[in-house]
Amino acid sequence: MLKDIGLLQILFLILIALGYVMFPLIYLYVAKKSTGKARLDAFKVNRAAILLFFGYLFRPENLIEYGKLSSLMETLVNALFIVSPITIVIAALLIYDSFRN
Repeated sequence: MLKDIGLLQILFLILIALGYVMFPLIYLYVAKKSTGKARLDAFKVNRAAILLFFGYLFRPENLIEYGKLSSLMETLVNALFIVSPITIVIAALLIYDSFRN
């Protein structure tokens, strides 16, 4: 499987990882420098970005091979079929809530 990964895919993966790391940090910086409603909204988006990251990181499609290790891992991976989409929806609702007036 690792033989099929090319240099372009590795660079793309690094860019995605940097994006997932920098997005919450930008809003954390905004929250530190502002006050009032803007600060609260920036914290909401920061938490939502972290939830979105974990929701996409622990997608069951990515972890389905680990379910074959043991019955406990299979149960945990099957639970992610519910938890991962709910986490993504909660993150989307937090982002929506922070950007509406």
